[in-house]
Amino acid sequence: MKWKNTHRDYCKNYYQKNKKKLLICHKEYYKKNKEKIKKYYKKWQRSEKGKASSKKWREKNREYSKNYYKKNKERIKTQSKKNYKKNKNKEGFKIKRRVYNRKFYQKNKERRIEYLKKWGEKNKGKKIVYGQNDKLRHKKEYKARNIARHIKIPKNQLCQICNKRLAVERHHLDYNKPLEVMFVCKSCHYKLGRKLI
Repeated sequence: MKWKNTHRDYCKNYYQKNKKKLLICHKEYYKKNKEKIKKYYKKWQRSEKGKASSKKWREKNREYSKNYYKKNKERIKTQSKKNYKKNKNKEGFKIKRRVYNRKFYQKNKERRIEYLKKWGEKNKGKKIVYGQNDKLRHKKEYKARNIARHIKIPKNQLCQICNKRLAVERHHLDYNKPLEVMFVCKSCHYKLGRKLI
């Protein structure tokens, strides 16, 4: 044990003295072996040991991670937006994201409900204002949707876009004409809303 402690102290002192040199060496090594390191790191993350170690680290350094996020909030947000744009059109990305979000919600359901309650108590005025602003901003949409509810979908009506599945929902091409409605299936309506068709 004595040898281990002395060796640890020696390593710390050596690092502090030669910090700049070591950082340059690390950067050069990373540039040369970038792909190899990434592959190894992904394997480590997926392994049981890696998952366990990351959990332990998070539990120990919760305050550190919170402070780091506060300091580098804008940089983290821009980075996450870039990553989202890169992986947006990849196959299965949205499905994976949805599955992850559901699992996360199921694990942290109680914590999430408590957080929303606290937020509601603190921001009572904000909540009302948001609702009013949405109604003013999307007044035409609200009116058109309320009118469209009374338009019945005919029995055995196929989707007007794919002509494969039964029509379940109504879609407005123009909110100024609330009575002009397309009968569409759920998946086609989702695609129309996100302008994928």
